[in-house]
Amino acid sequence: MLNDHVSYDPLDNTKASFKNVVAGILLFLGSFWLLSWNEGNFVNNQKKAQFISDNVISVNSYSPENDRKLIHYSGKINTTENLSDEYVSINVPVLSRKVEMYQWKERSRTKDGRRRYSYSKVWSEKQIDSGNFYRSASYENPVMKLQSQTQYAQNVTIGDFSAGSSLLQNVTPSSQLSLASLSGRYNIVNNHIYIPVVSGQTGNVGDYRISYTVIPNNSDISVISTQYNKTLSMFKNSKFEISILEPGKYSAEEMVEHFINKNNISTMLFRCLGFGLMFFGLCLFISPVTSVMSFIPIIGEIGSGAVHFAAFIIALVLSAVTIGIAWIAVRPEIAIPAIIAAIAAGYFLLKLKKPKPQTLPPEQV
Repeated sequence: MLNDHVSYDPLDNTKASFKNVVAGILLFLGSFWLLSWNEGNFVNNQKKAQFISDNVISVNSYSPENDRKLIHYSGKINTTENLSDEYVSINVPVLSRKVEMYQWKERSRTKDGRRRYSYSKVWSEKQIDSGNFYRSASYENPVMKLQSQTQYAQNVTIGDFSAGSSLLQNVTPSSQLSLASLSGRYNIVNNHIYIPVVSGQTGNVGDYRISYTVIPNNSDISVISTQYNKTLSMFKNSKFEISILEPGKYSAEEMVEHFINKNNISTMLFRCLGFGLMFFGLCLFISPVTSVMSFIPIIGEIGSGAVHFAAFIIALVLSAVTIGIAWIAVRPEIAIPAIIAAIAAGYFLLKLKKPKPQTLPPEQV
């Protein structure tokens, strides 16, 4: 469902423009911090991966001589405990509940100098605050009383070892829990417990849907951590804290490869996010200008497009510069030679493209 409303109040539009400028400045400045932090985190994880490769010991069982060392181990995970909430109770080491509520969501945009608001219903795991909506009285979200949560068994074994709940918090359950057995007690829709706000009806704001993922008993799990007295726990030294768990049976080399791949993907996503925040921040900052330009037919649209394109280029350049500076700060031994090589390559390319002066033959007498 999508409803559009237009704000004709000049004061409302002025307030919206001021909020956009402030939000734009905050997003623009925040993007520099995010990009810098991301590069530092990337380098730290690369170093961590190298440390693991150089120091990890693969073991098949407990041996006192490996106490406090960095080890790799694969085994079956089990617990005797039951994890439960209001709806399910099951014997698993990890139970993760995802709760979503059907809510109103507001979107706003400026067109022809007027602020336009649209409203649609969406499933959201987080509470959407409708108190700040332009039409808050017409589109009100109830308080979200049920929340997502993850539970961890306290007494868990992984093969020959015991493992505390703090170690399990580093693994993400991926096995969907079938809710077919609950169909007689609850309304099960697409393997979700569906809780309507109005009995017998669906599609109303305030409806809930709940799903579960688990790590089942007797399933394989691979660990890179440390051991002491037949207990697995996080490895710590002066530089790194290491605790990697993956559902499945993997070698140490495979787990390090997975860790590096996740680090690369995460880094690229945060780079894109940082660039996006910078570009969006610039667009919000210049939104009063583009709003005024929108009143000018044809020329205004062209000018607005040119301004947004300029913001895109500025964000792209500043993002690249920020990433480069961050690399100089965290890995100068790589960044500085790379910059020098790039400058030298650019210099020689320009020199090759530079036209040679033509020598005219001497005039014949």
